[in-house]
Amino acid sequence: MRQTFTIILFLLLGLTAYSQKDSVRGKQFKLTGKITGKIQLTPACGIFAFATVLQFEVTNLTGMTYKDKNLGIIVPCPVILSS
Repeated sequence: MRQTFTIILFLLLGLTAYSQKDSVRGKQFKLTGKITGKIQLTPACGIFAFATVLQFEVTNLTGMTYKDKNLGIIVPCPVILSS
């Protein structure tokens, strides 16, 4: 019994010490910018997943610190909007 308790105690201590305390998905930020590069469209998503990287010139970014002027954002399975 004592050995089981000790193993569980060390397991819980190890999990709390090495667990991820901050989640990127949980943080919210607002980006205002202008697309600077050429947008290359990918095939529609189906069996294979595709993604494209959009280059933005940052004009305003709230909720996180970013010192560079340009920012690349990965957009998975881009949707083609018709106007």
